[in-house]
Amino acid sequence: MIYWISGPYGVGKSTVAKCLQELLPKAFVYDADWQTIHDRILKRGKKEDCWCMQNIGMCLEYQQKETHAIHVNALNRSPEEIAREIAES
Repeated sequence: MIYWISGPYGVGKSTVAKCLQELLPKAFVYDADWQTIHDRILKRGKKEDCWCMQNIGMCLEYQQKETHAIHVNALNRSPEEIAREIAES
């Protein structure tokens, strides 16, 4: 199972991921920001249409499909509450 937590900078994505990892001890947290990945790929000399960028694009497209996404309302909730809802879904 892959949980993709997204949102703007500073809203607590990493905190929620760490809380979720406590609830799912075998979980692995991979904190990779799109812009960071994008910049690293370009610094390696790759082009915008390279294989890496195409795969990232496919992942982002897949994430947006309603049939594969569970949306959690995080407004006014603690990271622990959010993580519990994700773990229970």
